[in-house]
Amino acid sequence: MIKYHLWAVGEKCLSFVPFGKNLYHFVGSIVNRRSRGTSDSFRTSFRLARKAKELIPPGGTVLEVGTGWFHHDAFLLYLLGDYKIYLFDVQDKGKIYYIHNYLRKLLSSVELLVSELNITPERIQNRLRPLLEITSREEIYEKCNFHKCITTKTDEPFLPENSVDFMISCCVLNHI
Repeated sequence: MIKYHLWAVGEKCLSFVPFGKNLYHFVGSIVNRRSRGTSDSFRTSFRLARKAKELIPPGGTVLEVGTGWFHHDAFLLYLLGDYKIYLFDVQDKGKIYYIHNYLRKLLSSVELLVSELNITPERIQNRLRPLLEITSREEIYEKCNFHKCITTKTDEPFLPENSVDFMISCCVLNHI
């Protein structure tokens, strides 16, 4: 917990220094390159993912608020159905290597995903393995039907009214 708060303090301090924000993001990407996306945090989303599968119509639209570094819940929903998923955040923190870390973590947890999400191992493999061969986020987003929406204008609608079937969010309220 202390490490988390030290990063936040470091980010705030560097925001007052010319090019400090760029330095912060550069150092952070080097430090976290191999570890971001490798935790078991996706386990906390199983209940939400099962409910989403139940409520989202085929071809439905999902809004992931606070999509973060590797689109924690969006990839679980990608495993479950063919949805249009908007990845919304106020900062673009996603990196291809974080996404690849997360996809490898999901692939190493196939048995757990099968039991918790009631999907076949073949579906998991067929959906995730090809993504690891892709070298750009944009291509992964296209393949998964993800649409990136990064903006600080949070008080202006960016989607038409009544166009979202389901909204998800992970670890956002503590940042607000």
